Amino acid sequence: MENVQRDAILDFKGTATKFPVTKKFTISLAVSVGIYIILALTNPLAAYGEMASKALGFFIGAIIFMVTSGVDLGVIAILVACLGVTIGLFKWGTVSSRLGASQFYNMLGMIMVACGCEFTPLGRRLSYHILRKFGQKPVLMAVFIGVLAATLSAFVSNTAIIILFSAIMNGMLLAMGEEPGKSKLGKVIMLLIPLCSSAGGMALFSGSPTGNAAAVSYMTSAIGDQSYAPTYAQWASVSVPTFVICIVPAILVYIFWFKVKDSECKRLPREYYDNLLKELGPVGGSEIRWVIIVVTMVALMMAGVTGPYVAMFCAAVTVFPVVGVAPAKEVIKKAPWSALLAICLLPLLGNVVTDTGLNKWISDIITPLLGNISPFMLCLLAALLMAVLINLLVNAMMGVQALVMSIMAPLCVSLGYNPTIILLPAAFAASFYWCMGVNQYVQINKEYGWWEMKDPIIPGLIAAVLIAVVSAVVACTLGPIFGMSLYL
Repeated sequence: MENVQRDAILDFKGTATKFPVTKKFTISLAVSVGIYIILALTNPLAAYGEMASKALGFFIGAIIFMVTSGVDLGVIAILVACLGVTIGLFKWGTVSSRLGASQFYNMLGMIMVACGCEFTPLGRRLSYHILRKFGQKPVLMAVFIGVLAATLSAFVSNTAIIILFSAIMNGMLLAMGEEPGKSKLGKVIMLLIPLCSSAGGMALFSGSPTGNAAAVSYMTSAIGDQSYAPTYAQWASVSVPTFVICIVPAILVYIFWFKVKDSECKRLPREYYDNLLKELGPVGGSEIRWVIIVVTMVALMMAGVTGPYVAMFCAAVTVFPVVGVAPAKEVIKKAPWSALLAICLLPLLGNVVTDTGLNKWISDIITPLLGNISPFMLCLLAALLMAVLINLLVNAMMGVQALVMSIMAPLCVSLGYNPTIILLPAAFAASFYWCMGVNQYVQINKEYGWWEMKDPIIPGLIAAVLIAVVSAVVACTLGPIFGMSLYL
């Protein structure tokens, strides 16, 4: 008779949860809880309110656990909500209100619309046309592939673009005779795909719904005023010029860094791409319908119609019989529910800062250090801080956004600056996570073997700093023109 292993009372091996208790997890939990207990017992911030010390311990502990534990972000978001109520940092009514006050509906609707494109051949069709036209000039081809990926990513999910373009370009590069691990062209194109998809995601608010919505949610929650959230048009008035100015130079940084030359690259005849286009057939109705849905959604949002209403309505159209482009069950399955929970609940960390006196303590420390810093310098500082931390704390984007926005937003207000425009570049910089090869999004196409872990660091950092600086200049120049004063 076979020995049947007994199911343990406590699941240390992760048999049920698929998350075994590791040394890393244990240390992360111990440090996070330890920091909270020490600050709660010593109460060093008593002068700022009875809950200020507990709030500081909870905030630091939550960020550390979020960044280092490896626990699913949705689970951490639920714990933040429940433990915050238990400790007394906020009430359950505050938790319940997050569903309506956060970017949840806006993000869910835009994600569903973006997912619709994955069920049409539109992305492949556009790629083949570009390759047919520019495939005889590999360097120019790399530029246009990058621009196309970035442009599509303004409307389609970043992850979908990385997966789609990586698969297409891997096949194209192999067909051209390029060799993984040795081809400079292959290395550049495969690194440009995550760069451009991420940069394109910032170009429109709907381009990267999770990251963009999270950044705005953390900012408004830290201030305690939803009216500071930028409208779709205000976001675009800064992001689109930044995108137009920076995308080609950012691509060229990679091309020049890796010294890609046409003379060293192989080429495919136009007939190769003609055959691929023939296999796709004529433009289908689903492609046309999806384009109409997206154009309608963006136009209505730009016109000032309530974002969540437009996003949810267009999401319904995307999966509705006759006029839709994708099966509802499949689209709903693709929705990143952990990220949705995080968008709803993690901005409660902003309430921890604003409702306990903790924001006053932070302001008292930072304001004298910054002195008479100008709106532009604060704008640039916030953007660079986000760009650096988003890469140093790899795969902890939500934690970095919560940290930077929760600290910088109240600081903006205390200095008399308008966070709606001052922190827009920092919100963009939340998408600049392309510098580290270990990032989960950059890793998506690593398995094809075209690049090594060290390759994206230097050119990626140059591109990130370039876009951060340009976005700060654009924000402080165009913001007032589009009705966003630099001052409160």
